[in-house]
Amino acid sequence: MSEEWVDLEEFYVCIDAFIGEVGSKGSEVFRFYIVSPKWLLKALENSDEIELGRGYLITSDYSISKVEYRIKTIIGNCQKTSWDDVIHAISRYAIWESEQ
Repeated sequence: MSEEWVDLEEFYVCIDAFIGEVGSKGSEVFRFYIVSPKWLLKALENSDEIELGRGYLITSDYSISKVEYRIKTIIGNCQKTSWDDVIHAISRYAIWESEQ
């Protein structure tokens, strides 16, 4: 996890989630960026680029317990019949290490 704080209302936190198959020793890494609306606004103001929302969890109140709950909910909703399908489902929300 890496963090960038300017103030309590402007934050950017990078979280790597290590997710693997039940009973398997290996895992895949999926990256989430927890950002505040204020941080996002400043990022857009200082750029002529268009930000994509994939990988971002946007919240005005940073709480690690809320973040963990949200990520666990996302993962729980991505249960599929094959591991490849799980990876692709999670990749709709997070950035898979193999894509970077």
